[in-house]
Amino acid sequence: MQLDSDNLKSESKKLKRYNNEQKMLDKIIIHLKMCKNFKELESNPISKMYGFERLKYSLSDYYSFRLEKGGVIRLIISVDEENNIIKIEFISMDHYNDFKRKI
Repeated sequence: MQLDSDNLKSESKKLKRYNNEQKMLDKIIIHLKMCKNFKELESNPISKMYGFERLKYSLSDYYSFRLEKGGVIRLIISVDEENNIIKIEFISMDHYNDFKRKI
């Protein structure tokens, strides 16, 4: 699976003061690169361990991973299954409420 990480550098700056969350982000990025397709990503137990879930309502085209135990800080991604690409969209610092405002 290809990873479109154009936004990753600018988004990861939000985690500058959050060392544990930065480490979790690095682990998730490695996990995303190792998955062959979306079906594998979705069913992989490691994805579930990282809190992988589809967002709800108007954001249902996006998915998230928890970057912290409480789940407030999340990595938001979108998936293009046809082209086998995962795009890093946003790092949400407020349980994706700030992502809702962005779009």
